[in-house]
Amino acid sequence: MKREEIIKELIKSGRYPTKLYKYRPISSQTLNIIQNNNLWFSTPNNFNDPFDCAINSQNPINPVAIRQFLIDNSNGNLNENEINRIVEELLRNPNELNRIVNKAIKNRLNQVGILCLSKEKNEPLSWAHYCQSHTGLCLEFELENDPLFFDTLLCVKYQDNYPSYDHFQNQNQFLELMISTKSKHWSYENEYRVLKLKYGLYNFSPKALKKIIFGFRCTEKNQARIYRIIKKNSKYSEVTFEKEEPENSSYSLIFKPLTADYLEEISERNQESLYEKIKGIF
Repeated sequence: MKREEIIKELIKSGRYPTKLYKYRPISSQTLNIIQNNNLWFSTPNNFNDPFDCAINSQNPINPVAIRQFLIDNSNGNLNENEINRIVEELLRNPNELNRIVNKAIKNRLNQVGILCLSKEKNEPLSWAHYCQSHTGLCLEFELENDPLFFDTLLCVKYQDNYPSYDHFQNQNQFLELMISTKSKHWSYENEYRVLKLKYGLYNFSPKALKKIIFGFRCTEKNQARIYRIIKKNSKYSEVTFEKEEPENSSYSLIFKPLTADYLEEISERNQESLYEKIKGIF
């Protein structure tokens, strides 16, 4: 079975969500996401939570495990005597062992790319924090329409303490542990993360973008700008629009579909300036 088919089965079985959401402010970067159908996968160094991707690295002095680790990862470049000398040196200096392991973890983390998404579109705190007090928007993605883009999808777990990890026993798990664990303080985000082996921009299929949801404080001018981008790009022919609003009688949000007539009306009222028309040329 191809990887794409496996992911579709995971979605169908409920082990992967059918939809995920990206909260964004109105900015040039957000306009580029829509215009160029790509998203930035960031390194953990750029995350806003200083505790994000932290880990409790436990490296007990186990000569058998260390020896096997060196054999498995040296690609035949170390002979038996060299391995024995390294093991003996690390046993004499456990602090050096921890320094080497922690440096290796940090170097690996500095290479990977992570895309942060949410399972929910109706979280007021996310609208406040990531959409500049409801003035931004939320992008709805349908995973089945681009399964390979969401290939390495991790559901974030929320807990009080850093995850524990033994580099010599669990070397293939450390990325998943670090990336998919956060403090309980962030549990409201209902976060999922997509992992790529290298940070940078990655294109998603335009068919994956199904809906754009405007914050209730998003200006007509900005709604019109986004609508015009979608209208001009035939690749987004199936994208629909909504607007979130506070519910009248409870601390919750409601979502109202925006009609084509409304979008055309605000687009007409908020015509592009000459600068906006030409700035994409340069």
